[in-house]
Amino acid sequence: MAHNLFLSMNTFKIKRKNTSNSETYKLNDFLSIAYPDINGNKFTEGFAQDLINLIDKERFVTKDNTQGAMLEKQKIDPSNRTLDLLIDGGTTGLRQFIIDEDGLKKISSDKDIIGPKWFARIWFPGGSSDTGYLFAQQYGGSSIKKLWQDLIIEGLNKYGFTTVGKRVHPTTTEKRLKKFLKESTIKDVIIVSKQSTHQISEADAVKATIKLGRISKKKNEPLELADIQIALANHGFHIENREYDINATYENKYIDYKEERTSKLDASGETTNLIPSIKIYQSCIDIDNYPIFEKMQEFINSEMIEIQKEIS
Repeated sequence: MAHNLFLSMNTFKIKRKNTSNSETYKLNDFLSIAYPDINGNKFTEGFAQDLINLIDKERFVTKDNTQGAMLEKQKIDPSNRTLDLLIDGGTTGLRQFIIDEDGLKKISSDKDIIGPKWFARIWFPGGSSDTGYLFAQQYGGSSIKKLWQDLIIEGLNKYGFTTVGKRVHPTTTEKRLKKFLKESTIKDVIIVSKQSTHQISEADAVKATIKLGRISKKKNEPLELADIQIALANHGFHIENREYDINATYENKYIDYKEERTSKLDASGETTNLIPSIKIYQSCIDIDNYPIFEKMQEFINSEMIEIQKEIS
């Protein structure tokens, strides 16, 4: 049975523990501070090796004991400063059931790690970059991003550092976002109009929610605030001189799956938090529906090339 595999793209910035989120370090500066005695490639011999040690010598589990893994394969690329990992991992902390094709049931221990293989790449761009990247493969909506996140943070903790917000942050390329908006339809738009906090009125609701379904947009163009204002006016609504939030749900239908993404629109009508999925090519997936290590490396290489184009 075929499963759709996807890739999430995430960024992180490094800071000292217990300091402001604005006080971030360039990746090169972090490596110099953490590994002053390493004269060679500080990423290869330092941070990447630290992460391998964390997940290789014993099983690695998240702080809340909900996900765990053991390392199967790794590859460090010194020139690009990437670490590729293939692990056996998944859920732990639950007593689970395994039912075979004959209907026989086995019960696992809540200490067992139950799950398939997972691939991830951690990338420390060179130069003056202060942004690291995590590319994490997932099965449909099933992800162990928290495990990868905790692995990175654990590696930083050793030297008194952490990530901004103590997490990694989903992102995408501008090229993929534009393509998604171009090909998608608007399923619905939710407008929440709110009273000003300084306004006092009797017998009036604090806020009101309006739902507009299937707003048409111009071909190959994103939704604009003017489109929403016209649609509201056509239904007799007028919300000027009020504070309001707008969330638009975009829908894309592909051959073998449907994708919905909801984004908040800012004052200019631009989407602010829309992250389209990255479907992994079938050629990167083996007969057991597991990621193929070498093919995944090639797949993510193309993503890195696009990122470098957009940030240069």
